[in-house]
Amino acid sequence: MAEYITYITKLCETPPRRTLLDNFLQAEGDWQTAGDIVGKTNIDRQTVGEEIEFLVLAGVAERSDSRHRFTQYRPARTTESRKAITMANEALAATAREPREHEGTPLTFLYESSARRELVDLFLEAGVRWEEDDEPLSKLEINNHTSADWPEVRDEMEILYAYDLVAESDEFGYPRYVPRTDSQTFGRLLTLNETLAEAVKTTVDERDDHVEL
Repeated sequence: MAEYITYITKLCETPPRRTLLDNFLQAEGDWQTAGDIVGKTNIDRQTVGEEIEFLVLAGVAERSDSRHRFTQYRPARTTESRKAITMANEALAATAREPREHEGTPLTFLYESSARRELVDLFLEAGVRWEEDDEPLSKLEINNHTSADWPEVRDEMEILYAYDLVAESDEFGYPRYVPRTDSQTFGRLLTLNETLAEAVKTTVDERDDHVEL
């Protein structure tokens, strides 16, 4: 199985991006300067400028035009990316509740740790072309595609269970795992990933830029 990194993981792969994502998902919609964002978060101005770029590419945030003295940003309210993120968060929230100490959205909680990001990407990839007669994934196969050891993977898998993203197969005498391709959360994460990919491609094509993601 090839290594697979979703656009959702790109959107959520660093703490500043997750903080910015939650900020724009929870903001009222007014324009914000980088200084405004710094005042609301624990992110410094340089990092805001660097990390917000992918949110703009992905259709999550909008950047003001050059007529403003300072570059300003606001949540993208009507883009397909925003709609897909909202639907994914609704599905995740309906399935399980993130810990009280997590102040953000279910999506940023699910993608909070590197091990969970790797696991979700692994099972999303497996589920894209999953057939009924495909063999479930063994612990060894899962370990070979993650940077965490099995005890950590096992603990993180509990969260994927809670969000209906994986299930344990009972066809074998030892645990094996399958993607829950029939669940609403699984379907909405796949849709979100496709939507983000299309948004980034469209934006990059319009700019005719080479962008480092």
